[in-house]
Amino acid sequence: MTTRFTWCGKNSQGHNVAGELDGSSAAMVQAILRRQNITPLDVKPVRQHLRHNKHKISGKEIAVFARQLATMLNTGIPLVQSFQIIADSCDNPALRNLLLQIKQELTRGTTLFSALRQHPRQFDNLFCHLVQAGEQGGVLATLLDKLATHQAQIETLKSKIRKATYYPLTVLGTALTITCLIMIFVVPQFQVLFSSFGADLPLFTQWIVALSDLISTYWWLIALFITLCSVLAITAWRRSVALRMKLEALSFALPVLGKVRHQAVLARFSRTTAILFAAGLPLTDALAAVAGATGSNLYHQAVLGIHDQVATGQSLHQILHQHPLFPPLITQMVAIGEESGSLDEMLNKAADFYEEAVDHLVDSLSSLLEPVIMIFLGLVVGGLVVALYLPVFQLGSVISSH
Repeated sequence: MTTRFTWCGKNSQGHNVAGELDGSSAAMVQAILRRQNITPLDVKPVRQHLRHNKHKISGKEIAVFARQLATMLNTGIPLVQSFQIIADSCDNPALRNLLLQIKQELTRGTTLFSALRQHPRQFDNLFCHLVQAGEQGGVLATLLDKLATHQAQIETLKSKIRKATYYPLTVLGTALTITCLIMIFVVPQFQVLFSSFGADLPLFTQWIVALSDLISTYWWLIALFITLCSVLAITAWRRSVALRMKLEALSFALPVLGKVRHQAVLARFSRTTAILFAAGLPLTDALAAVAGATGSNLYHQAVLGIHDQVATGQSLHQILHQHPLFPPLITQMVAIGEESGSLDEMLNKAADFYEEAVDHLVDSLSSLLEPVIMIFLGLVVGGLVVALYLPVFQLGSVISSH
């Protein structure tokens, strides 16, 4: 198991240098530094809370950083100085520390691509490969600007999908909470009233009372069971790639939400492939980077398989045509692009189509879910009210029989 270590030492010129390295032990890091003609003075593992702070850098902040860096490079500001300026203007301490670390690595002569590769949580394969292509082709500022636009589009897409899913989940969670509170605190009060009637309760009311007794008596056991199931489910999800892929396939089959997620993945695949191919990367290298940028386990495995097939000399559109995950639209666009020599342009058009489709589906989903949720809440709350007041409605017949 590797651990990240911070180190400081002196280089062959006697200058103080510092940075971070991954290694299995401090001795291993020291050995790596000595091979680089650096005399290590202090090597210690990164504290956990510092590492945790790095995880709080959002994709939106990375997009803004890429745009700022592209602007500064276009105005002629050197790369190291640009990092210092951007870091000084950062409100997020985690991002500021990250940029200063990268700046230190750049001052030691490390390429920007190599420096970013040391921070995979913030800079994915797509980001790093485009930076590498920009450094090699002398168009770093241009590709950083494209990266910023792409990252902003992805964040916008994610935000729309979250908005479409969070609203119904929040409403359903609130309804479940209110129902449990009624079962625990309200129904028992009515049960005391019902016991004075001296008559049998309606069957529906008996079910509600029995369920209330069950929840009130064994709430701790129910909570423990739900917690245990949640922990087991999360553990299985994290450890089993096959389970994640199977659940993802099921999620794609959902009526509207599945289509939203599926088309969002297709848009991301098309856009990232187009950007990398337009940057001059060979198709095999582009596909290797795209595999990790799709945000889908199913497509990750599929793109890796396509990468292997393309490496053997097969055309991309023929491979996609044989794959069930890729619809005819992408296959046709890729075929036209390969024949006309404009693959990146056709993939960008496919991405535009799927992004517009996602926007339309999200809007439709919001308008469709509102009445469904209202009907669901009406059935739940209305059912409880009917169950509680049904004996009251029969109170007249009970009194007259006495």
